[in-house]
Amino acid sequence: MKKSAAFLAALSSFSCAAPPPQAPPVERPRAELVARLDEAIQARFAVVTAKDIAKRRLGVGRVADLLDPMVPAHGGRFSAASPEERDLLRKLEAEEWLADLYLVHERRGADEPGMVVGPIRLTPAIPLWIHPPAEVEATGQDALRTAGSKSGVARGSALEARVVRASSPLCVKCHDRKSIGDPIAAVVYAFHKAPAKEPASGR
Repeated sequence: MKKSAAFLAALSSFSCAAPPPQAPPVERPRAELVARLDEAIQARFAVVTAKDIAKRRLGVGRVADLLDPMVPAHGGRFSAASPEERDLLRKLEAEEWLADLYLVHERRGADEPGMVVGPIRLTPAIPLWIHPPAEVEATGQDALRTAGSKSGVARGSALEARVVRASSPLCVKCHDRKSIGDPIAAVVYAFHKAPAKEPASGR
């Protein structure tokens, strides 16, 4: 009888225990700012010429200055090509966001993660992830499965994934199982809140 009472008391203590504290919600940039950034990046991906094909400027190579053109997965730095793009990056920093992007390819098998290209640095002084967290690939795959957009979180940073679609006959020459308009990859933006600036000492 005493053992039963002790067991019930222990069970009661577990059932009354407070649930584990929930992680605070991750701050995200304004939806308008994310949409403008994606519009600029998608426009870059959409324009492909025969010269791009000849010079092997495929995918991310048309968007960034790569650290190693022979190994695009190593990532690089976004090369702003217009005043509008430069203004957009300034707005990100003005709102205290550091950002980079990754290109996530479709999975070849259910148990085989898709290739992740990046990071591509969008803003300077960003704490780059040398090895992208698994959440980057997973959020990209979620966007590809729904042919839409998905949000995620990785290491306290906000993720936003958007599909990249085949935009011309040159695209489907390489992606020969796709038609124009089909999703061929996902771009995943990682937004990191810039560290607070130290107040001036007044000296």
